[in-house]
Amino acid sequence: MTRCRIPVRPLALAALAAILAPLAAPRAEQSAALTDGVQLKVRAEHVESDRGMVRVAIYEDPAAFAGRDRTSQPVLEQELPAAPGRVTAVFDGLEPGRRYAVRVLHDENENGRLDRVFGLFAIEGEGVSNADDPRKARFDDAAFEVPPAGALTISVPLRY
Repeated sequence: MTRCRIPVRPLALAALAAILAPLAAPRAEQSAALTDGVQLKVRAEHVESDRGMVRVAIYEDPAAFAGRDRTSQPVLEQELPAAPGRVTAVFDGLEPGRRYAVRVLHDENENGRLDRVFGLFAIEGEGVSNADDPRKARFDDAAFEVPPAGALTISVPLRY
């Protein structure tokens, strides 16, 4: 019987390291980019738990922001692992002078939507830029204009 001369242990360790490397990366901040432009940091505040994902979406179209136009999508979107307290998403390349609005959802069960009791009361965290009540916020209430250069930071408190 011949013995295998391939060093199995180093290969197994290398494979395990490749699988675990993304998990060891910082979880609280990730980035998405369009092109050169202004950087936007969105801080989802008051995240209650580490269950599920925090979805941060940037909209330019009022109908898509309101959810009326199912064919329109956010301009940029990120899903970040939830962490109690604050989760920060970084978006690069927003066009100066344009108006955008941000929606944040803490999707605790990762089903891709905001869960409600009796279709009325949200049981997962949600938030909107520049608005106290995400349920009543219109695009014009939530919209902000991107500055000509530099960076912009927006805090979006979540309501459960």
